[in-house]
Amino acid sequence: MKKIILLSILLIVSNLYSQREFYELRKYELKWGTSQKILNDYLENSLLPALNRHKVKNIGVFSPIDNNLPKSIYVLIPYKSFEDYNEIYFKLKNDKIYLESSLKLNSIENNKIPYKRYSVSHFYAFKDFPKIRKPGKDMSIFEIRNYESPNDEAYMKKIEMFNNGEIDIFDEVGLNSVFYGEKISGEKLPLLTYMLVYDSMESRSKSWKKFVDHPKWVKMKSMKKYKTISNESLVSNISSIFLKSLNYSQL
Repeated sequence: MKKIILLSILLIVSNLYSQREFYELRKYELKWGTSQKILNDYLENSLLPALNRHKVKNIGVFSPIDNNLPKSIYVLIPYKSFEDYNEIYFKLKNDKIYLESSLKLNSIENNKIPYKRYSVSHFYAFKDFPKIRKPGKDMSIFEIRNYESPNDEAYMKKIEMFNNGEIDIFDEVGLNSVFYGEKISGEKLPLLTYMLVYDSMESRSKSWKKFVDHPKWVKMKSMKKYKTISNESLVSNISSIFLKSLNYSQL
C-alpha cells in the first residue's frame, strides 16, 4: 500500500513539472578577430529552423546592449517539458537537414571558429509562471536578472515569494515578465533567473521605483516566513545584464 501511495505522489509531482516549460540558456563567448556572421548564420539558418521543425517556438537570441569585450550571444530555448528537451536533444543528432546546414560552422578551421566555448544552463519554469510570455513589439530592452541565495532553504523561500505575489506586483507596476526559472544546472547554485522587458530605460526606472514603494511588497518583504533561519535576507547577490534581440530572434 505504501509503495502505491509513493508511486502516486511521484506521478503527481512529475505531472506538475511536466506542465512547466523547461529552458535552455546558452551563452556563446565570441573570439576576437573572427567573423560573428558565421555563428549568426548557424543560429538563424540551422539551429532555430531545426528546433522549429521539432515544434520548439519562441526562441530568443540576444546580444548585450553595451560594447564590453568579450562580446557574446545568448540563446534562450523554451521546451514544453524536460522530456521534450531530452527527446529533441537526441533527434537533432539524427536530423539530416540540421546536420547538413551546420556544416559551414562545423567544417571551418579551428582558429576561425567564432566562439571560444558556449556555456549552458537549464531551468524549470516557476509554478505560477509556467510558460514564456512573448513581449509586445514595442518592448526592446531585455534584462536577465540572477538571484543567488546563501543556501537551499533561502532559495526555495525566494521562489515561494515570487509565486505567492511578487510576480503579481511586477505586473501591477509595469515590470514586464518574460520567464522565471529555477536553475538546475550551471554555475553559482542555488540561483534563480528571470527575464524582464521594457520599452525604455526610463520606464524601467519608474517601474522599479513603484515596486520598491508598493505596499504589498513592503508588507511581503517584512514577513518572518521570508527570512532565513538566522533572520537574514533570502538573496546574497543580484546580477543582471541588459540585452537587445537580434533581427532573427523569435522573442
